[in-house]
Amino acid sequence: MYLFFKKIWLIAGFFLLYAHVTAQVKLRATVFPEVIGKDEVFTYQVIIENSASVKKITPPNLSNFILLHEPSSIYGKREYKGKAWEYVSIEYLLKPKQPGRFTINGAKIFIGGKQLVSNTVTIRVKKINDFDPFAQPAPQPEFTDNIFRAGDSLADKVGRNMLLLLEVDKKTSYVGEPIIASYKLYTRLKSESKLTQNPSYNGFSVIDMQPPGFDDYTKGRLKGREYNIYTIRKTQIYALQPGVIDLDPAELENDVKFIKEAYAKQVPDVATMFNDFTTALFPPEAIISRVVTLKSQPVSITVKPLPEENKPKSFKGAVGKFGITAALQKRLFSTDEAGKLSVTI
Repeated sequence: MYLFFKKIWLIAGFFLLYAHVTAQVKLRATVFPEVIGKDEVFTYQVIIENSASVKKITPPNLSNFILLHEPSSIYGKREYKGKAWEYVSIEYLLKPKQPGRFTINGAKIFIGGKQLVSNTVTIRVKKINDFDPFAQPAPQPEFTDNIFRAGDSLADKVGRNMLLLLEVDKKTSYVGEPIIASYKLYTRLKSESKLTQNPSYNGFSVIDMQPPGFDDYTKGRLKGREYNIYTIRKTQIYALQPGVIDLDPAELENDVKFIKEAYAKQVPDVATMFNDFTTALFPPEAIISRVVTLKSQPVSITVKPLPEENKPKSFKGAVGKFGITAALQKRLFSTDEAGKLSVTI
């Protein structure tokens, strides 16, 4: 993990040395969310503004957490009422090693022979994970597309039955307006998958909305066909400046397995076709394995500047429509029975 830190801070330092501003340097840190479950993730972000003469940067101590992938570094410019300044935003996706309340000390920069330290932040990790109290168990797969029949083409079967898509809830937004971006695997095939190219989200501030993994899925339809849908990464992103910004593609490596039709007929249950016990009964030639790489298409987001006229004095940067609702799973239960309340923001 130390090598990750070293690399990202060197990248940030490169941008900082070439920034050209005259205003006072500002350094601040944030975490989101501030309260998580023991198996959940959070984002730690350091923002450096007006950073022309920064010579050295020291990251905070993050030994209580697991760095899930290389930190992202975003360099940009902002302008307000004729004044412009530059900034570097450095973001870490972290997972706690254990429950508890943890204080992350400030990051440090050196400028003009003096040291500047960011604010400390606190993250609380609960012993249990948050969950949707009304969520239903995921359905079991029931597709038979992993059966390889005479005359089948491996390329055609994969191309027809596996797709990696980037879906966004909007393609036009204002600076600071949240966008939900989800990288999803649509599949009818049995495979083992791993993310080999993680999108960088250059030009956006990023909040991850789920821990990485491929365990949970839903069922849905695409172009009239039903698929198992795995959300590979789901984020809430905020554009940092106006313009047309591309969301990078993700790349997914999949080890796909097929079973030849003659052997598949010996398996009465499709759901157990590829469990360890069943496959152990077949000779090696019964199973066909292929490594397939899928890549999503980039998506362009058009970001509009916020209007300067008639801006409310109370405006703090939140853009969009917000609401909060609460619902009980059921309204009648006895004194010794647990009830479930879902609060949605």
